[in-house]
Amino acid sequence: MNEVTITMQGVPPVSLRKNKGDRSHWRYRQRDTKNMRQNSYYLILEALDGTRPYYERFTVHITQFWCGRALDAEALASGTGPMLDAFIDTGVIEDDSPNGYLVDYRLHWERVPHMDDRKVVMTVREARE
Repeated sequence: MNEVTITMQGVPPVSLRKNKGDRSHWRYRQRDTKNMRQNSYYLILEALDGTRPYYERFTVHITQFWCGRALDAEALASGTGPMLDAFIDTGVIEDDSPNGYLVDYRLHWERVPHMDDRKVVMTVREARE
């Protein structure tokens, strides 16, 4: 298994987004961070299906399927931070810093026709040397 992909329905909560989240009370940010990180943790375990890969060097690809108004790059990156942290919690990656671990980080947007189709897909892929 060279990659792990998880899908979170909807959009990241407002409290986690850099632009608008700064005005949210810390209690809401804490709650939303915990919920997203915990939900992502279980999605990762489900995607792993009993295997335990470890990626020393990896790439991250985030796609937002949006309808109405897309999040800007800063809001999407900060809003999906807890999803990436869940990969650390599961032991798939050691750290999400670029100090020898994170090789590439990409954001992508795709428009969908209905609000019910909104989601965020994160793929962590082992980097080939």
